Amino acid sequence: MSLFKKMFKSSEKKATIDTPTSVQSTIQWIPLQSLEQIEEINQISKQETVVLFKHSTRCGISRMVLKQFEKQFDESMSALKVYYLDL
Repeated sequence: MSLFKKMFKSSEKKATIDTPTSVQSTIQWIPLQSLEQIEEINQISKQETVVLFKHSTRCGISRMVLKQFEKQFDESMSALKVYYLDL
């Protein structure tokens, strides 16, 4: 059993809302924590671009996509409102 733990153990820290991955990013994540925020986001999206990122901390594919998203996010996108839904 410990052999499998060593093989599949992740070396990065667990994702959190404050810093979704261990990689420091320039993204100013806004945690999505209530249903009321959905209506607020809907209204904001009529005037500016918003991004909703649904992340599952148990899913390896989701973690990989999150890393790629953070890697490709640059300063030209810093004005975007990026919401983070942690499942």
